[in-house]
Amino acid sequence: MTLATMIYGLIVAALVGGAAWFLDQGLRALGRPTRWVWIGALGVGGLAPFLPRFLPVTAPGGGPGAFALPVRALYELGTPGPALPEPSGSVLAGIGVENALGALWALGSVLVLVLFALLCLRLRRLRARWEPRDVCGEEILRSEGFGPAVVGLIRSRIVLPSWTFALGERGLEMVVLHEREHVRARDPALLAAGLLLASLSPWNPAVWWSLARLRLAVEGDCDRRVLARGTPAPSYARLLLTVAAGSRRTPNPAPALIRGGHSAIERRLIMIKTATRKPRIRASIVAAAAGLGLFALACDTPIPQSPGEPERASRLEGVFRSEGAVSVEGVIGAEKAGGPDAGVGLKGEIGYVDEDGTYLVHSGKWTVDPEAGVGYVDEDGTFQALKLDPEVEARIRGVLEHLEREVESTRKKLGERL
Repeated sequence: MTLATMIYGLIVAALVGGAAWFLDQGLRALGRPTRWVWIGALGVGGLAPFLPRFLPVTAPGGGPGAFALPVRALYELGTPGPALPEPSGSVLAGIGVENALGALWALGSVLVLVLFALLCLRLRRLRARWEPRDVCGEEILRSEGFGPAVVGLIRSRIVLPSWTFALGERGLEMVVLHEREHVRARDPALLAAGLLLASLSPWNPAVWWSLARLRLAVEGDCDRRVLARGTPAPSYARLLLTVAAGSRRTPNPAPALIRGGHSAIERRLIMIKTATRKPRIRASIVAAAAGLGLFALACDTPIPQSPGEPERASRLEGVFRSEGAVSVEGVIGAEKAGGPDAGVGLKGEIGYVDEDGTYLVHSGKWTVDPEAGVGYVDEDGTFQALKLDPEVEARIRGVLEHLEREVESTRKKLGERL
């Protein structure tokens, strides 16, 4: 089940990530923020492997409709399912691939959380050595080489390295303005939430790609807000290149003016150029349609069978359980159903696998009609026949006839006692 769950999570995260990319392009064409699109993609992608535990394989319903669904096998009452093959004597086989994958999954999540905690402790130790300063009407922390960045999830503070004070008054104002926008938008908490969501599926490359796009979206949205406050785009772009030449790489959870290398800077410069253009409604509509299409595919991805069901589909192909008094030989709650000419009937529950491999269960009155064969009586009292294999139909007939004899025998014994 673990491997199937991981494959399901990978497919869903990839489709949702693709949908978020298209929606990102559409929103940027309209000059809108995009970080919420990526935090949503991380939420869906990170939680997708856990959905099979909470969502049913099929929606509950009143049973099969008038169309025929094949039943490939039916276990007789009281007979156990086929025994599983004996495990080999090796230690690896004794652990099992599924258990090993589950252990690696949990270990990866714990490792991500431990690294995040260590990073927070490191920033806390560094923060004790930084000097408070007042710059451009903002209380900041001055460091030797760390930053420019924002640290702190609850009480966020701006950190500027000492070399930024040589940028000049206008350059320093733009740096402080950028970091102040991070504080106002509570971007440190947003990035930390994205990392925690990614830790739920640490093995999923699509989730980590979405996290990288979230970081880029956070910086791009911050750049857009800075430009909206009247900052000239050419001056701001030159500032990014200047700061990139002198800054050090800051930790991932900390929003920073420059992070991600030359490729990230190039993307941000393209975003700045796009932000100065007029909104492109047609391009945004096309991108949104493509994104919603991929999201629909993600929602339509088949969910793996839940752990509560039998382990293999071949063992799901037939289960019969009826309601009534239980004896040593089985359940004997048989009754007439569908009229006197419909044959013997039984109110119970039959599980079967349809043509798509989906496990379905129908509760109701099942009966064997002398002419139509095996079927069930729906809510309107109409007999609905099922198309069955001859061997399966013969086994069902045998079970129902056996139950009819048991019921008649029980009735006679009760009559004699009375």
